[in-house]
Amino acid sequence: MRDFRDAKAMAKTLREALHAKSFSLTNSESQELIARILGYRDWNVLAERNQTSQSPATSVQPTAPNPLGEPIPLIPMRDMVLFPHMISRIFVARDKTRQAVEHAISGDRRVVVIAQRNRLDDRPSTLDSIYQTGVIASVVDRQTQVDRSLKVTVCGMQRASIARLTDASPTRVSKITPHP
Repeated sequence: MRDFRDAKAMAKTLREALHAKSFSLTNSESQELIARILGYRDWNVLAERNQTSQSPATSVQPTAPNPLGEPIPLIPMRDMVLFPHMISRIFVARDKTRQAVEHAISGDRRVVVIAQRNRLDDRPSTLDSIYQTGVIASVVDRQTQVDRSLKVTVCGMQRASIARLTDASPTRVSKITPHP
C-alpha cells in the first residue's frame, strides 16, 4: 500500500462486497474497519501515518512496532500458527491470555501471537515452552462467549522474535525484536 488512497480503495471494495450480500456499511464505517484490520486505532491515524511516511514499506503498519520498548501482550497458541497478513479467529479461554487480550484492547490493540511447543501445557511461561518467532498482530474484534471464553479476531502484521518474557500483573508480556 503506497498511501491512504489504497486503503480507501480497500474500504470501497469491502463496502461493495458486503452490499452485494445485502449488508450495507457507510463509507466511514468501512474505512474504520480497514484501519483496524491494518493495525491502526482509527482511520485518521492511518491517513496521518501514510501521509507522513517516506517509504512504502512502513505505510502498512506503524513504523516502530515496539517504539519505546514497552511490553506487548503475548498470546500463546496451542494448535495454530499465525502468519503476517493473515486474518483469523482464535478462541481464548485461559485467564492470563484473556487478560492479555483485554490489555491489548484497552491499549494500542497489538499482541504477539506465538505457537507453544507442547499443546498440553496449560501455562507456557518460559522461553523453552514456546517458539521464539511469532507474529505481531492487531486485535480487530473480540466477543465474550457463554462459557466466558473470548472469540478474538486478529490480523497478523509483522514477524517478530521474543527477546524476553516477563510475568507482570495483570498480563504476561514480552519484549520483542521485529523482523524486517
